[in-house]
Amino acid sequence: MKNFLAALQLRRDNPTFLMAQFQALASQIPILYVLLIINALAVAITHVKSAPLWLSLYIPVALSVVCVFRLCWWEVRGKENVTAERAYRLMKVTIYGACVLAAAFGGWAIALYQYGDAYQQGQIAYFLVVTGISCIFCLMHLPMAAAITTVITFSAMVGTFMFSGNPVFVATAVSGLFLIPPFLRVINSYFQNFVGLVQLTEELKQKRAEAEELNLVNSRNALQDQLTGLANRRSFFLSLETRLQENPAAPPVIGIIDLDGFKPVNDVFGHAAGDLVLRETVRRFTALVGEEGIVSRLGGDEFGIIFPCPMTAGDCRSRPGALRRRPQSL
Repeated sequence: MKNFLAALQLRRDNPTFLMAQFQALASQIPILYVLLIINALAVAITHVKSAPLWLSLYIPVALSVVCVFRLCWWEVRGKENVTAERAYRLMKVTIYGACVLAAAFGGWAIALYQYGDAYQQGQIAYFLVVTGISCIFCLMHLPMAAAITTVITFSAMVGTFMFSGNPVFVATAVSGLFLIPPFLRVINSYFQNFVGLVQLTEELKQKRAEAEELNLVNSRNALQDQLTGLANRRSFFLSLETRLQENPAAPPVIGIIDLDGFKPVNDVFGHAAGDLVLRETVRRFTALVGEEGIVSRLGGDEFGIIFPCPMTAGDCRSRPGALRRRPQSL
């Protein structure tokens, strides 16, 4: 019982679930209003000649106008993007509105019971049962509203027919009384399944995002040198192949460079010093080539350069600076 009551509460502390709950509810609420309008007008038409006009016509028409207004509101505003806080407030209002409408339709149906023959009284029972079941299925995503409207409509039917003196109506009332607990259990079971579905969906989204991030990291690692951040050997040859395919008649100028005397730096000063030498080399190569060229670390102290397309071999040889400096200056 405690778990059932807890499930009836809106989960304000879970914005993601609130949004999913509101979106699911917004698609079902209009159907409920359509069913209420059709069933109420059907009862009104059959009671026009046997009941006072204010009861048989004015009240159901007024209630139908309210339903039409709410139907239009949900069709227009219910499909808008709302915040979790606004969704919470709207569902709160929906709970109160469902209770008021259920009580209004139930009270109206009970007031009509004393008018008409047995067929018309049977129609009242049918109206209350159909209204209750409609509320159950259309308000499943808002269990508080579904549970309250179920209790109101079935209690109205049971209270009216239990003391009617008609054995058929009494039996109908007893059946309706025993239907209330199973319907409440169905509401709770469906809502718990909905909760699990939303949680599973969010977990799948999270795992998909993690997988995409991992794939991105793996792709970057597959084409990037981890120490220097440059393109690696594989990326170098892919870039070279791409440029050759784009313009076979004008192949790019490339350079393959080894650092002389790099091994003693590692042996004497350690790998940390060697890493600093590599990073400084990368900085100079990048400044030399510019943004349009490509500098890659092919492995160890070996680097590959794809010079910008407009540059010729002569331009590269005459380029000042870093490439012609002695290794000791590194």
